[in-house]
Amino acid sequence: MTRNVELPPGWKLPEEIVRRLGSSSGRQRVISENDNILIVLHKPPLKHESHRESVFLWRNEKGIWDVSERGGGLNSLDDFLENYVRIEEALGDGYEKAANASDFFELLEKIAPVQRAVKNMSETLQEARQVVGEELVDHRNKAEELHRNIELLYIDCKNGLDYAIAKKTEEQSEMQRQALAAGHRLKSSWLYFYLLQQ
Repeated sequence: MTRNVELPPGWKLPEEIVRRLGSSSGRQRVISENDNILIVLHKPPLKHESHRESVFLWRNEKGIWDVSERGGGLNSLDDFLENYVRIEEALGDGYEKAANASDFFELLEKIAPVQRAVKNMSETLQEARQVVGEELVDHRNKAEELHRNIELLYIDCKNGLDYAIAKKTEEQSEMQRQALAAGHRLKSSWLYFYLLQQ
């Protein structure tokens, strides 16, 4: 089996973990073997992006953490989660500015892949917390909070979209009613003038 090319080349992971990981990182998950733990997380997805870029966190048998990017240790996990917080805030700003069905629909398209990634990240960090212990409690809590916030934002956007569509439908119905009333008045006026000329 080919070693996963996304793993940092200097990492000396146990062969069991390398085998279980496979040649591509796949879904977000925890792989634990021989007191080594590998956590696979996904970077925030871009709209319409099918491949997810992975971030790896490895705790060796001595309890030392290493991360596949931006330094090492669990501080990198803090940075990783903060990136999702910034995305959540930007999406929240987009929600505040949304004014019509098109705005809400576009926002829902941006939120949906982030929502899935955050849900899976939250579940993965919960699983990792169960394996590692208290060391990951704060990170797991932050991921769960992100998951809740993104979930609520998605619901709010969906409600906003539904409301915008209902409002537009109501406006169109009112315009049709007014057009019918105007047509009726026009017909009545025409009939009245026609009868006067008789």
